Amino acid sequence: MNPLLDFSGLPRFADFTPALVTPAVDQLLAENRALIERISAPGVPATWRDFVQPLEDANERLHRAWGVVGHLNAVMNNPELREVYNSNLPKVTQYYTELGQHPGLYARFKALRQGTEFASLTPAQKKIVENELRDFRLGGAELPPAKKTRFKEINERLSQLSSRFSDNLLDATNAFAHYIADPAAVSGIPEDALAAARDAAQKAPPAATAGDASPAAKADAPAAASANESRRLARRTVTSTPSNPRNSTCRLGPGRAPTRRSSASMSFETRVRSFWPS
Repeated sequence: MNPLLDFSGLPRFADFTPALVTPAVDQLLAENRALIERISAPGVPATWRDFVQPLEDANERLHRAWGVVGHLNAVMNNPELREVYNSNLPKVTQYYTELGQHPGLYARFKALRQGTEFASLTPAQKKIVENELRDFRLGGAELPPAKKTRFKEINERLSQLSSRFSDNLLDATNAFAHYIADPAAVSGIPEDALAAARDAAQKAPPAATAGDASPAAKADAPAAASANESRRLARRTVTSTPSNPRNSTCRLGPGRAPTRRSSASMSFETRVRSFWPS
């Protein structure tokens, strides 16, 4: 079994390889779409057992599998995993956008909210139903067809920009190092952290070091946790690497415009009702 499809226990991180991602994502998306068609059919009762629970379980499986991929892409990033993650991201984004605008599902949740069963649900179940109705409104379920299409385009673009920003920030973080020649400047840092810094300095290109400088304070997560100096460097990473050709602050580009248009594409009534539902 594909480890990403094994939900019997904790995530099987040790068995993960990038080649497993696309088959797992494609299978889960196909299963979820088939389920949605079944539970949104006219003959299916709008009840928690027949409608909400199956949908929640299916989306939880997708969320868990994709969450493993996203987590590993953040903490063990490499070119192969990055490519696989970015190639599957549009498919996952498209699914969740379609989910938030599905007229059959929206009608089912409204029927459940207005039906007699709602009063007998637990507080947690009621909250889930209320949140789903809110998310349908925020997801553009009440927009006209043309604006729904534009909303989908904006969501896909924003997911791509967000992923690119994360990639650029990670590259900038990994590319940054602070070389120190004065031993007093690293006073108080644990010896194991200094040893790791010396090792990093020795592996760096010759042009990167200056004179006898050897400890190199990296701004990645393990190094940043070593001491206050490392945390200070981590906070400065984004502004300290303008020469990095992949500096995220220089490449985000037109990402801000879709954000405004995404909000503007929703009618005033829809936005107000999203925050103050009747």
